[in-house]
Amino acid sequence: MIKANENFGGTFPFKPNYCEAFGFKMHYVDEGKGEVILCIHGEPTWGYLYRLMTPLLSKSHRVIVPDNMVDLVEYLGLNDITLVVHDWGGPMGAGLFKSNPNLIKRIVIMNTLFPLGT
Repeated sequence: MIKANENFGGTFPFKPNYCEAFGFKMHYVDEGKGEVILCIHGEPTWGYLYRLMTPLLSKSHRVIVPDNMVDLVEYLGLNDITLVVHDWGGPMGAGLFKSNPNLIKRIVIMNTLFPLGT
């Protein structure tokens, strides 16, 4: 089991944050201030994928890296989101966009599908 304050030898130096989602505590990264960049990872990766981008982007933006984005977006009251998706994060992000398009300002798609069909 990973410890709540694990930083993986200093390579993941982010303060741990948690919210309740589907009856369990979900970890997420929340760094910086300003316009929101929501980074969604794929499988079998996790938020560690964005460990090098987060410090750079959080200098001018609020960077959120969740493991269950719909509940977390609602919990944090996010809007005007730049949605960054990778791998399975594409279909998950498409679901968020389709159900809440008014929350998304722009989308960055990396190595994934972003299905918007009916």
